[in-house]
Amino acid sequence: MGFVQAQQFDIGMHHSIVICGDTSIWSCGWNGYGQLGDSSINDTIQPINVLTHLDVESVSIGAGHSLLLDKNADVWAFGYNSTQDSYSPVQVSGLTDIVDISAGINHGMALKSDGSVWLWGANSFRQLAKDSIEYDSIPSMLKDFRHVLAIDAGRHATSVITPDSALWTWGYNYYGKLGHPNLADTAFPAPFQIPCKIDPESPCQPGQAFFEASDSLLSVQFTDHSKFPQQWSWDFGDGYTDSIQHPLHIYDTSGTYEVCLTLTNNCNATTYCDSIEVICPLPKADFEIFIDSDPLTIALADSSEGASHWSWHFGDGTKDSIPEPVHTYALNGTYDVCLIVTNACGTDESCQDIRIQGDPVHPGLASTAKERSGLNIFPNPMQKDLWLSWPDHQPGKKKLLLQNALGQPVHIFELPADQTSGETLLDLSGLPAGIYWLIYSSKNKTSTVKLVKY
Repeated sequence: MGFVQAQQFDIGMHHSIVICGDTSIWSCGWNGYGQLGDSSINDTIQPINVLTHLDVESVSIGAGHSLLLDKNADVWAFGYNSTQDSYSPVQVSGLTDIVDISAGINHGMALKSDGSVWLWGANSFRQLAKDSIEYDSIPSMLKDFRHVLAIDAGRHATSVITPDSALWTWGYNYYGKLGHPNLADTAFPAPFQIPCKIDPESPCQPGQAFFEASDSLLSVQFTDHSKFPQQWSWDFGDGYTDSIQHPLHIYDTSGTYEVCLTLTNNCNATTYCDSIEVICPLPKADFEIFIDSDPLTIALADSSEGASHWSWHFGDGTKDSIPEPVHTYALNGTYDVCLIVTNACGTDESCQDIRIQGDPVHPGLASTAKERSGLNIFPNPMQKDLWLSWPDHQPGKKKLLLQNALGQPVHIFELPADQTSGETLLDLSGLPAGIYWLIYSSKNKTSTVKLVKY
């Protein structure tokens, strides 16, 4: 039977598919898994029309399955599947912008418009370039290969051609067909480059420039993959150039740059250009101020994004550089509290006004807590050790309760019942920075004093 205006076809192990100029699809042969796409599993020696709404661009068929690429750059499959066979085309999930397809015996591959390669199906012979031998029903991207030019899936094997005209193969090496000299009749997942011999009679080999780029914030590593290079000339698109093979370039700002590599040898000069997008997000400064009813001391909580360094300005001439400081003012007033954050990309600042109204004390000296409560603590604010003295002359059980700013008990200290007055040293190094309340209670007295730990 002849086909009028046949545009594309493929012949598999036991079935064939033809695409005609009117976009109709015809198939014939063995149909044990529904690979003819006619919603049945009936074999036919007479070509039958596959009824489908698809506007098909190309076809590729394996042993028991078939792949179609439509003009919307989507991929469709039918026939054998590890979980459930399909007798009519179903869309392969996760694949868009596809420009080429290839079906192996029982695996598939697709080439996207960005040059990435996607694989799925059987991996019993490592044809998916993975160590596992499990079926993979979801397409996954082939690692370490970008800007691939051509793909092909064979019998338990896979191959690609990269922009430097190198051929890479992997999978099962029947009779050494993959070109690997030491692994005949074995399966291996690592792509192997087949060397191409240089004609010794040729006076020169024309060069072909190509490179790849990988970025980390403003730093971009360029890797040369040119063919037959001798000299390199890089133009990074920001006014800077270089002449080494694999340069590392640091841009001043984010942006899109047209990077060009000009390759020269004794035969020719060739240039390859590509757009590089450099993204370096600036930090965003933000913070919250927590203040108590006796607001001489404030606790600052950082909520910045992307910060690596902090600089606090409390508005009274003092500064700090830790992420979340605690600060005590000596005098009442209105203070402009500012946080400046930086990272490799730049700086940002945020400021808030805070009004301080309380009993002024000199930071670092003992407070007037003794006059108000009968307790004397030093130092306050403190960092590790706290000296505490009490002048209660009544005998009986005495207790110290330490609470956090939320009123939750943190620790209870029992004092000797026969000790009418005295002092003790408390080790508070294990407490996080913040505002606390120290409550002293005896038979006839309860006293409270605020404690600040930084």
